[in-house]
Amino acid sequence: MKQQQLLAEIKLYLDAVGYQKGSKDQIYRGIKEFLNWLETPLEQVNLSLIRAYHQHLKERPNRIYQGGLSAQSINLNFWYVRVLFGYLLKQGLIDKNPMTSYKLGRATYNKRSILTGLEIKELYEVTKQVKERLILHLFYGLGLRRSEGVALNMHDVNLRNNLIYIRKSKQGS
Repeated sequence: MKQQQLLAEIKLYLDAVGYQKGSKDQIYRGIKEFLNWLETPLEQVNLSLIRAYHQHLKERPNRIYQGGLSAQSINLNFWYVRVLFGYLLKQGLIDKNPMTSYKLGRATYNKRSILTGLEIKELYEVTKQVKERLILHLFYGLGLRRSEGVALNMHDVNLRNNLIYIRKSKQGS
């Protein structure tokens, strides 16, 4: 199967499974990157090629930040490839998923620093402009993600009933 046809089918599959747009885009890009790196037919991918791809990801420069990919990014890229081989297996295009026998190490995550009550109070005190305070209330006070806050518009705010409709939440509403 040609790469373009496979990628088109993967897009349809990701839609059918119900991934959110951002997730679909990331998975699609990750699969496309793997297919561009791969020089052999998918049916011939084995454990040694998976190891070679792992090494490639360890050495590949990060396209956004200086340095290489983090362990989390490498694990995410491998998850994208697992999605690809899971799809190929379900479609009967391969007999065995070469990813099942490859184990990745557990990625370490940077701990988030949680603001203390005093720091939160100070943050609210230093925001003088109404726009800044509104943004702080929306994002911090309501716990909105960046994408959720950016997607808000005036019609999403119901002041009469004290409601805000979050259109693009991670949960898919």
